Amino acid sequence: MKYLFVFLIYIIGSASTCTPNNDIIGRWLCDATGTFTGQDQGQDRTIPISEFYEMFQIHPGKYQFNSDGTCKFTVSKRDGTFQEHIMQYQRNYQDNDNKILITNPAKERDTIIMTINELTTNRMTIRLDDLNDDFTLNLNLNKIE
Repeated sequence: MKYLFVFLIYIIGSASTCTPNNDIIGRWLCDATGTFTGQDQGQDRTIPISEFYEMFQIHPGKYQFNSDGTCKFTVSKRDGTFQEHIMQYQRNYQDNDNKILITNPAKERDTIIMTINELTTNRMTIRLDDLNDDFTLNLNLNKIE
């Protein structure tokens, strides 16, 4: 009986401590808050993400994380054109439940580390570190599906 009790406590504890990455599956839309940090004439410069969107004449991006380890990032421009990037992601990067490695097997230069700062059922706050182009995006995303 003692072992059954310990086993039940273990099962209940395991169920209540699911990794936050299980909740990223679905479609997410960036909002107009957050920041972009990149190099400007050799120095780091941080601007509001809304200014970044304006500079490149784009709408906030959409992310879709699938359960098969693929993700899609879509950016639409104000002229109606759009770009879609299909990539792969690896959860628990560097043994950290909040870090995800995003790569594009077709383009070796596309390597991003996504850190989940906050995650609820319908909102996610993330940091994207582009390892090749040396910029950082701090984004707030809302679940759309």
